[in-house]
Amino acid sequence: MKKITLWMIAMLVAMTSFAQDPETVTAPDGLLLEEYALKAQTVTWEEDYGIVYTDTIQPLMVGFDGDDVYISGFSADYLHDAFVKGTRNGNSITFPAGQYLGSVEVYGESYPFYFGGYLADYPIENKPLTDVVFTIDETTGTMTTDTWLYINGKASTTYPYTIYKVNSIVKVTDAAATPATPRITYVYDIDPTSDINYGGIYMDILTYDVNRNPLQIGKLSYRLFTAKGKDVQPYVIKADEHEFIDEDMTEIPYTFTDNYDIEYAGAAIYFYTPLSGFDKIGVQSVYRGGNEEHTSEIFWYDLKSAPVEEELEGATFDFNALDKETTPVSSNQSTAGDITTDQMLTADGVKMTISPSGGTPANRYWVEYNKQVIQLRLYGGTLTFEAPEGSTIQKIGFYNDSWNEYNYVEEGTLTGGDGMALWEGDAETVVVYLGTGGGGSGNTKLNKVVVVLNTPDGIRTVDLQPATDVRYFDLQGREVPASTKGLLIQQQRMADGTMKSVKIVR
Repeated sequence: MKKITLWMIAMLVAMTSFAQDPETVTAPDGLLLEEYALKAQTVTWEEDYGIVYTDTIQPLMVGFDGDDVYISGFSADYLHDAFVKGTRNGNSITFPAGQYLGSVEVYGESYPFYFGGYLADYPIENKPLTDVVFTIDETTGTMTTDTWLYINGKASTTYPYTIYKVNSIVKVTDAAATPATPRITYVYDIDPTSDINYGGIYMDILTYDVNRNPLQIGKLSYRLFTAKGKDVQPYVIKADEHEFIDEDMTEIPYTFTDNYDIEYAGAAIYFYTPLSGFDKIGVQSVYRGGNEEHTSEIFWYDLKSAPVEEELEGATFDFNALDKETTPVSSNQSTAGDITTDQMLTADGVKMTISPSGGTPANRYWVEYNKQVIQLRLYGGTLTFEAPEGSTIQKIGFYNDSWNEYNYVEEGTLTGGDGMALWEGDAETVVVYLGTGGGGSGNTKLNKVVVVLNTPDGIRTVDLQPATDVRYFDLQGREVPASTKGLLIQQQRMADGTMKSVKIVR
């Protein structure tokens, strides 16, 4: 699933949708569009590092109609066909602020996207958007601007989903080139014991060559491969398994989507035959520029070593499920969620005590902006778990986005790391000593903790209203395996027959 920037996910959750959307820009019929690329830096905020600038090359389509200039592709992840319109005057092209790009549906709500700019050395919210003025080089056609580009949540003031800095738009020439190696970022296979009949492959198909020169996306495609031992075979997307393709495919154009099983730009492919017979699955880019065909190296994703998290049942401390509206959280401007004295939580008779970190940063509740859920961020101190009278603790599962390798215990065993750490033993009280991270760079980011008990009759603790049936769905309403990562809807049928649906993030 595509990573969503700090501002985008925060605004998608926080914004109120408009009752009526304005009109989008429509390019004239028959307008000749040429391939260009935005060469810029995306501007994001990361808790441990502050503002981070990441080099990016993004495909654009540009058309000239007299003094009118049309560009699509600024919002590539969500509205890649949306146009903005500018007016040329000599060697300047002015794109007015506040142009409406369209809207995105999230959890049934519609959120608007706008285009604009802001002249600054630092991203600031709620300042007036400015027009974006590009200077065009008459010889090369390259367009440059000092204005930061905002893909924005409001029409007139800065409320950014995505920010681009140091912007130039260059024409992409038709030349032979070797494409950069793409990546498979995540795979979930089909579980034969589940009623869910499909899996997913998530990818990042890069739109530049090995020297970071932009490629013409109309000449870029990708192929999938499977490997069993030394036997490597092309992966075939079969027409008889996919409702919206007419013939078998072993190569997929970058711009192709069937709007169902194959996502635009290779963001994801869903499949209906298990991958369980293979060791690896790979992806390779193909580029046919300059009347030559060149291929990237194959990126291999090891299916056998993909992380597997043990699903524990027991007393659950779910920090992701905390309500962001009512739970005090810390931020770069607030210490409301800082833990400055011992804080005790209880679940099904189990006590969990969080101590202060003993330094800076403080242990605290923090909103993870890419997922928009609360996490418990730990920078030192201890976590203490106490079993109810007559019981002992058998296992503790620490489900996390980051686990400090210096966390340790003096009793029992602590194994695992990022994703899930597991304590095993038999004790009435368990103390986990938390490693410090050198200014927070090695902190522990907990999503939830599950404690499994041994009771006198040998029965593990579970919810008072156990779920008799649990199913998971993605944001498009498609049922997915329980192991799927990302933003999901968990639907539970409780023992009393009632249904419970909650949003979860893995």
